Parts: sequence; C-alpha cells; structure tokens
Amino acid sequence: MPEMWMVRAGGGAFLIEEFLKNGYVAIGWIEMDNLTRIKDKSDIEKLYDKSYPDGKPGHKRSNHGHLNL
Repeated sequence: MPEMWMVRAGGGAFLIEEFLKNGYVAIGWIEMDNLTRIKDKSDIEKLYDKSYPDGKPGHKRSNHGHLNL
C-alpha cells in the first residue's frame, strides 16, 4: 500500500514556498537539536524526551507515534 503524508506549512501555509524551495519540511519541535545525527526511531524518541522533560506522558506517546523513520 502506498504511504501518504499530510504536511502542514504553518497557518495559512506561510512556509510552503520555503519548504518547496529548500526541499524540506519542519516538524515544529523547536526545542530539539539538529536531527542529522538521528539513526533510528529510538534516537529521536530519546532526544524528544530530553528536549521536553516536562511533557505529559500522553503527549510524549502521541508524538513518538507520529514518527516513522
């Protein structure tokens, strides 16, 4: 089955031109460091937890679930 992703580019899609021009999208977790060192889902979950230590457990589980590496 083909995979599909919904990408939102901010309110009113104000980031769409930047995304298209530069060939990337953003996940909006501004407290996180550079993601280029991430090798697998476990790495990004650990970085997320470190970056958002006060996050509610339900939010963490939900955000971890949004990741597909």
